Amino acid sequence: MLYEALQFVIHLTSLITIAQSFLSSDRFCIILSSRLASNRSSVYGIPIQTVYQRFCGKNYTLHNRERWNLFHYLGGNGPWIEKSNARFGTYEMEGKPSKGCIVDQLSRHAERYPTKNAGARHLALLSRLESYTLNGSLSFLNNGDWTYFTPPTYPSFENLTTTSPYAGTLSAFTLGTKLRTRYPHLLPSQSSTEPQDTPINFWSASTPRDIETALYFADGLFGRDWSGSGTSPNSTVLPTARLHIIPEHLSQGGNTLTPGRSCPNYITDEIQGRDKGYSKLAEWQAIFSKPIAERLSAENPGLIDPSALASSTGFTPVEIYSMMEMCGFEILARGSDSDSELRPSSSFSSSSSSEFSSPWCGLFTRSEWEDFAYARDLLHFYRAGPGNQFSGVMGSLWLDAVSRLLVQDSKATKGGGGSGEIYASFVHDGDIVPVLAALGVFDEDDNEDGAGGEEQVMPTDRVKRERNWRTGDLVPMAGRIIIERLNCRTPHGWRYRDVRLWINDGWVGWVVDGRTAEEKRRLKRERKVYIPQMEVGRFRDMVKGMKEKFGRFGEACGLPGGMEESIKFLHQ
Repeated sequence: MLYEALQFVIHLTSLITIAQSFLSSDRFCIILSSRLASNRSSVYGIPIQTVYQRFCGKNYTLHNRERWNLFHYLGGNGPWIEKSNARFGTYEMEGKPSKGCIVDQLSRHAERYPTKNAGARHLALLSRLESYTLNGSLSFLNNGDWTYFTPPTYPSFENLTTTSPYAGTLSAFTLGTKLRTRYPHLLPSQSSTEPQDTPINFWSASTPRDIETALYFADGLFGRDWSGSGTSPNSTVLPTARLHIIPEHLSQGGNTLTPGRSCPNYITDEIQGRDKGYSKLAEWQAIFSKPIAERLSAENPGLIDPSALASSTGFTPVEIYSMMEMCGFEILARGSDSDSELRPSSSFSSSSSSEFSSPWCGLFTRSEWEDFAYARDLLHFYRAGPGNQFSGVMGSLWLDAVSRLLVQDSKATKGGGGSGEIYASFVHDGDIVPVLAALGVFDEDDNEDGAGGEEQVMPTDRVKRERNWRTGDLVPMAGRIIIERLNCRTPHGWRYRDVRLWINDGWVGWVVDGRTAEEKRRLKRERKVYIPQMEVGRFRDMVKGMKEKFGRFGEACGLPGGMEESIKFLHQ
C-alpha cells in the first residue's frame, strides 16, 4: 500500500512538472495573448491578465501609439514607423525568437525623393507661385527664403535620400543590422574559418531605388564584403550573398516580384484595374481640399486658378495635395530640428509654419492631415488593395512561393550544424499592398454603406474613422512584411512548427474563419478571428485556398499562353 502511494506521488510530481513547463512556455503565453487580444477577460472566473502576468512574467498590453504623430498621417510619404496597434506586440516587447526556433522578408525600398510625376507637379505649382508676392502662411515662398529640397535643374527624383536622420541609405543599412541582431543563427558564422558552400540569395525589383536599398541592406546584414569584391582590408574575396535583379516587365508573367507590371488586364481595365485607385482619390481630393484652398485663397485673393473657372478658388485639389506631399518628402531630405512636426495644431494659425523643419507641415491642421491620410488610404485600397478585384490574385503569387519554402526543412550549412534560411526581396509599396489584401488582415468588410456581398468599400465623400486600412502604418518608406517560421521543441520533446506575421515590426497575427463545423453548415459568411500564429500546414492550406478564391494568375490577368504563372526564383 505504501509502495503504491509512493508511486502515485511520483507520477503526480511528474505531471505537475510537465504542467509547470507548459504553463511557462511560449506556446501557453501565445494562447493567453490570443484570448486577451480577442477581449476575453477571464478563464473559469480567473482574470486572464492575472494568469498572463503570473506565468509569462509580464503584463499584456495591446500596443498603441500614445500621442498624435504626423508621421502616421503622411500616407507612406514619410519616414519608416513601427506598426501602431499591433495585435500581439512588437519586436521590442517580445525580444528575440526563443532558443531552438528558426525563421523565413518582403520590403519596400527605403526613404526616397518624390517620383518624377509627383516632383513635376510640385515644380509646376512652385513655378506658378513665383509670379506672385504671397501673403500669410505662404509668405515663406517669397524672396527665395525657401528652396525645393532637391535642385530643380538636376532633381534626384526617385532616388534614395542620402541626407538627414531619415536618409534612405541609412535606413536600409539599419534594417540589415537589425535583422542580423535578431536572426544571427540564420547567417554564416563570423567565427567559421571554412568558406561557405554557396552564397545566400536575395532579390530586388529592377528599379534603381530598390536595387540600392538591397545593396545597403546587405552591407548591414552580411557585412561590407558580402559580394566578395575585396573592398575591406580583411576581405576573404569569397561572396557571402548574391543579389538577383528581377525585371519589372510584362514578359516575366507570374515569375515576378512586381505583378502589377505583368498583369495585362489589371493595367488596361480603366474601371476595375489600377486606375480605380486614382479615380477614388480624385473624388475625395475635390472634397477635402476645398476648405483649405478657400483659406489660402483668402490670404492671397490675386491668385488665379489654372483651370480658369470663375467660381473656383486659387488652388486646384491636386495643388493642395501636392503641398501636403512636400511636407513628408522635405522631412526625408532635410530631417527635423525637433519633434514639433509630430504634433501640428488642432486649429490653424498663419504663423505656425515657422515651427516646423518643413514649412509645408505647419500649413495644415490635424484634421486636414487626417483627411490627407485618408486620401492616401483610398488610393492604395482601391489601386491594389482590398478594394481592387485583382489584388488577391497578384498578392497570392509571393505567398504561394513563401508557403512552399516554409514546408521545407532548414538547410544545413558547411559552417557547422543546421541553419535556417533568410529570404529578402525589395519591391515597391504597390507590390506589398496586394499581399496584405490577399491575407485579409486589414480588410474593410463591414460594408457600412450597405454594399452587401463580398465587395469591400471605403466611402469617398467622408472619412471612415474606424477603419483597418491605414497606408501610413502598412507601407511607409522601408515598410516590410516578415513571415517568421518557428521550429520549436519544448523541454519535454514536443515539437511544433508555426508561422508568425510581422508588419513593420508589429506582430499582427493571422485572420482565420472562426466558424465551427456546425456554423459553417448554417452560416455562409465567414466569422473572422485573429490568431497570433498558425501551424505551417495550416498556412500552406490557407494559401492553396487563395487559388480557389482569387483564381489563377494567368487567367485573371489575361496572360498569353506559355508564360509563367508562378514564382520560380525564390529559393536558396
